[in-house]
Amino acid sequence: MAGVGSIPAEACARLGPVWALSGDIGKRAVMRQAARNARSCAAHTRGRTFDALRWDAGLLALRSGSVDKVVTDYPWGNRTKADPLLLPRALREIARVLRAGGVAVILLLRTSADRLARDACGLELAERLDVAVSGWPVAVVKLRKPFQEAAGATQEAIVAQTTSICCAVRIDERLSGVSLAEVLMEAWPQFVPNQSSARRAVMHRRVCLASCPSTKLWWRNTPPLGERVVLRPVFPGASFQTVGADQRSKLQVLWETDEWLAVVKPAGMAVLSGPRSLANEIRILQGKQGLEESPPWTVAFDGDARVGGAWLVAKGPLSALALLDGEARVMLEWRAVLRGRPRAIPGLELRTVREAPSVRYRSITEVSFVLDSADTTEWRETAAAAGNPVVGDRPHCDGPAPCVWISGARVAASPAAATLEAPAGEVAVAAEPERFGKLFEKEALVCSYAERGMLLGYPLEMHLRNQEEDDKEEQKKAALAASSAVHS
Repeated sequence: MAGVGSIPAEACARLGPVWALSGDIGKRAVMRQAARNARSCAAHTRGRTFDALRWDAGLLALRSGSVDKVVTDYPWGNRTKADPLLLPRALREIARVLRAGGVAVILLLRTSADRLARDACGLELAERLDVAVSGWPVAVVKLRKPFQEAAGATQEAIVAQTTSICCAVRIDERLSGVSLAEVLMEAWPQFVPNQSSARRAVMHRRVCLASCPSTKLWWRNTPPLGERVVLRPVFPGASFQTVGADQRSKLQVLWETDEWLAVVKPAGMAVLSGPRSLANEIRILQGKQGLEESPPWTVAFDGDARVGGAWLVAKGPLSALALLDGEARVMLEWRAVLRGRPRAIPGLELRTVREAPSVRYRSITEVSFVLDSADTTEWRETAAAAGNPVVGDRPHCDGPAPCVWISGARVAASPAAATLEAPAGEVAVAAEPERFGKLFEKEALVCSYAERGMLLGYPLEMHLRNQEEDDKEEQKKAALAASSAVHS
């Protein structure tokens, strides 16, 4: 039902490395235009394969569970008259060839979409969008193949340690004898949903064996029984090929060892996702040091994009694995500006850095404390419940941005992780942002005007002065427009 192969051609042009198959029962469509489109895509796309075949949609010449996605434009309208039994036959074949968790997207009449809601031949209706094409009421239907009960039991039995930074799984009897790509798809379907993702993860050296992390792997390798497979799921968008010679990283390096790196992350920079994320900047920094052949560096912990300061990077897979296993942990020294004079806050040992009176907040206090987590949600909620919210942490306290900063970071290594050369005791100190000092200066200035009884007069005077300057600008523009009209 692919006709001349326009959908696979779009997939090759817009997606990454794919293998697209186009099939139709019409001999003329396949043998002529579809084959011509396939040859054209092969000439203009690299790493993308497009093949045109002739087949029956109700009897696909494909192995069961071998397809990641299916996209088809089912016959509808005045273009062709479809066999009423074609849709259920095609759906049964689609359900057979799709892998567990695979997706099928079908464009068909709304009446046919209503029948799919009642019986989708073993597929689950994930989403439906009603549209109009040339005046015809059609619908785009997204179907998903559910995991079978046996596969679900295997998925629960696989003990895989999973975080957004590092993942690890030990090869047992259930995973022995299968390829590395299949291990990744079975253990972490949320990160490696298909074989193409598994190939890319292995190719970019985000996958290694714990016993020999420097060894390059192939996606068809079979990990030995008892071995631990380590996956670092986050892959930045920047590649070494796209890093220009004049491109510089925006990160300030505090210190660096063979296994760890400490940098200063600006406030507002995303940690893991986005083209301007910390992971991308670390990728650029690694490329600038000429370490393209080394395994990619990993951000040691995730956090709120609004929080800046000292950030640690695990340069090797063993360092990331030590954080996952708890053999090493990150200790962070926080700086925060709280409203009022802080009382006892559960779970925090506060040390007052400075305090100042404030007209807007009555008083503000900068405090420091040490935690082993970059998650700010829990302690910010606790501080707000205690009556000392972070300045700028809406809705608890007004302000332009939360006054939170990581001033220090270090790696606390256990004796078992001594080989990691973790700089225990060495602290990455990041100078606090200028906005902290400006906040205290501004509040002190407003308090001085309030003490002299000028709190209302000062803003009014500035407003009148700005209004007078705006009036002068308007008069100049009017005079210029009048003179140009006279000359014309």
